[in-house]
Amino acid sequence: MKFFKNKALIVCSVLLSTSIILCSCGKEKASNFASDKSIAYDKNSELKSSASNGNTVGVAPNQASTTNNDTAKKDEKVSYENTQTSAMQDRKIVKSASLVIESTNFDKSVEALNEKLSKAGGYSENVNEAGSTVTDSKAFKNRNAKFILRIPNQNYEAFITDAGNIGNVINKIKTGEDITSQYFDTEAHLRALKTKEERLLELLKKTGELKDILTLETELNNTVYQIETLTGSLKKWDNMVQYSKVSVEIQEVEKLTEVKETPTTLLGKTKNAFIYSCKVILKFLKGFLIALFAILPFLPIFIILYFIIRFIYKRYKTKYTFNKNSNKN
Repeated sequence: MKFFKNKALIVCSVLLSTSIILCSCGKEKASNFASDKSIAYDKNSELKSSASNGNTVGVAPNQASTTNNDTAKKDEKVSYENTQTSAMQDRKIVKSASLVIESTNFDKSVEALNEKLSKAGGYSENVNEAGSTVTDSKAFKNRNAKFILRIPNQNYEAFITDAGNIGNVINKIKTGEDITSQYFDTEAHLRALKTKEERLLELLKKTGELKDILTLETELNNTVYQIETLTGSLKKWDNMVQYSKVSVEIQEVEKLTEVKETPTTLLGKTKNAFIYSCKVILKFLKGFLIALFAILPFLPIFIILYFIIRFIYKRYKTKYTFNKNSNKN
């Protein structure tokens, strides 16, 4: 009995201590919740009081971080764009373009091209005009002009766009060659040669022996020649970078070539192939008729020659047959 009594007392003490611990934890959580709530209430009251006083109210932590991130991204983007622009300005790119333009009014197109060239601040490097000139104003002249033009780099794109408005552009090619590495390597080599030239001049002033003077002068002449060659190359490249080369060919035609979009469907491709074949056949028939009428004035001569050759052949054949029969007899 005593054993059971002691065991019951132990169980009761354990349960009592557990209940005390749970009650204390509940009170601590309630106090923490109340303190958090009071802190949140204090913050809200501070925000409201700031707004009522007319001061700028700060944004919530999440919004503030988002705003800061957006600002950082914008700053990073601007910095990247500035770096990219600076890098492009430092590069040495030789630009060139080629245009083939059809025109039904040749003189007007050439005049318009010269006006646009003057407007762009460029100059003409070479002009080659060819084609027949006839007095009849209704006749087709079929003239052709090729221009090699130099356009300032800043007006390169605008000039190509303007030049395309003087006629029907049937071919346009734009290219660019990056010579940055080659340019700066040559520039560095030139600086080294100039330093070498200065040292040779200093040695030439100090030396007094004829043999050394001749050796130094020979080396100095070679160095000066290399400096002039590299300087000429740099000037040439600078001109090619600053003034882009644009080749323009103006062709005088009776009818402008119709530019059509390339079809993507099977029906459209089949239709284009059929139309192309018909045009080829018509072109062949037209050429055949032109050749026939070109030969027509010579037709009487061909007929006379035919009868003469036929007469000679028959006479020769008759004579050959007669001689053959006589030999048999």
